[in-house]
Amino acid sequence: LEAMATKLKPFGYEYYVVDLGWYGEYELIPGTLYPAEKHASDLNLNEFGYPLPSSCYFPNGLDALIDRCHNLGLKFGLHMMRGIPRKAVTLNLPIEGTSYHARDVAVTDPELQCRWCHHNYAMDPDHPGTQAYYDGVIAHLARMGVDFIKYDDIVPYPEDVEAVARAIDKVARPMVLSLSPGRLADPAQIAIYRMANMLRITSDIWDDQADIDKSFDAWKT
Repeated sequence: LEAMATKLKPFGYEYYVVDLGWYGEYELIPGTLYPAEKHASDLNLNEFGYPLPSSCYFPNGLDALIDRCHNLGLKFGLHMMRGIPRKAVTLNLPIEGTSYHARDVAVTDPELQCRWCHHNYAMDPDHPGTQAYYDGVIAHLARMGVDFIKYDDIVPYPEDVEAVARAIDKVARPMVLSLSPGRLADPAQIAIYRMANMLRITSDIWDDQADIDKSFDAWKT
């Protein structure tokens, strides 16, 4: 954080974002803090199915990190996945403020699930409990002090984009909404994408020349 604040913030870099897995309870390689699995097989959730900091990587929570980030004049962000955690559905946790439960809103159709991360199930966009879950999880992140959310696996699902954007509008805390993944945006849904602040337009960018070229090609078009 200190290095970012002193070396990058003067050039406009102000968002410190913790990526996927911050709520994962990973199986670790014995004797190390390295994960033995790419995606955690268990998640740390509260009683309403909202993600909590991983006890294996953030045993003291995220409060001190978030406070330090803000004290340095930076803003704090977290990665989120579209939908509702499968663990919440297995436990059939209640949806806060409603009479619904996770199984009422979950959609288990394999065609609607994320292909590369199996933490969550899709949700029924027509069920009122879906908006209620997004409202609750966004309010939970706002209470944590989150300023930026990267919502992943959401670009192809404009109903979810709209639900998240509406949830952010309901909290008092300003929050930037960034939509991922890239290359899958539907131009017909641009009005809904504009409810967010950022829309990714490429696939993953790594530190090699081919990906740098890919970025410039995307900007040119």
